[in-house]
Amino acid sequence: MYQKAIKVRLDLNNSQTERFNQVFGCYRLTYNSALEAKIDFYELVGSYQHRLETQSWVQHRILKDLTKPYLMKMNTNVMKGCLIGLEAAFSNFFRNKSFGFPKFKNKYDKQSIKFYKGTCISR
Repeated sequence: MYQKAIKVRLDLNNSQTERFNQVFGCYRLTYNSALEAKIDFYELVGSYQHRLETQSWVQHRILKDLTKPYLMKMNTNVMKGCLIGLEAAFSNFFRNKSFGFPKFKNKYDKQSIKFYKGTCISR
């Protein structure tokens, strides 16, 4: 089975740039919160927290946080993609330590997102 990746550079207007910045911000917030939760879970329990447990935590803690109403407007496929990426980073780390421990994302590093089938960011 072959996987194909397409890299695209977009020339965006101001409203599109703002929307992509919102998507990147929500992705980064979800990723960092889930990574922190996985680290805390590992320190408390001493075992690995799987993606479905993390996804449940994200849905109950992050998405229902009243101080962050903008997360409720985001497509959930973006959040699921974030958790799938985090899960892949953890499994790579535990399989082969040369990959390094997953790092927190910040807005000044390279920003990238995987959009899965059915993801819509325009609303």
